[in-house]
Amino acid sequence: MAEFKYKRKQEMEPRPGQKYATVYIKQTDLEHARLRNWLVQIGEHILGACEINASMAEWFSSPHRDFKKSARGEYYTPEDLLTDMINQLALGRDLPEAMLNRWNRLVQATPWQIDMIAEDHDRHQAVARGVDFWSATHHAF
Repeated sequence: MAEFKYKRKQEMEPRPGQKYATVYIKQTDLEHARLRNWLVQIGEHILGACEINASMAEWFSSPHRDFKKSARGEYYTPEDLLTDMINQLALGRDLPEAMLNRWNRLVQATPWQIDMIAEDHDRHQAVARGVDFWSATHHAF
């Protein structure tokens, strides 16, 4: 499992006719780039495996019933899920939480799973241990 930090999650207003609102994962530029680069490496690894393993290639390009794309009965392939995340990040956009959740359901309990950790998690952990990490590393001028 790979770990990446985020600053906060931002929930948008539901679009007209929708019952849900999109939640975006806000990251620093550094973490955003780290996640994008990591996903590209995963994609290269999978494509390499697909070249030598026909069942892997079939899995990667086959629609999965668990990942409905539209009301018309279309479904995402693992390739769609990965490509959509990489494209979203490459365009400098925040990653929708739903996109991340679909990917994690697909690759659950594998090294490809992504764990998003709030940036302030480190600070809270340090304070719980009696060390104020934030104060120790950030000085007011």
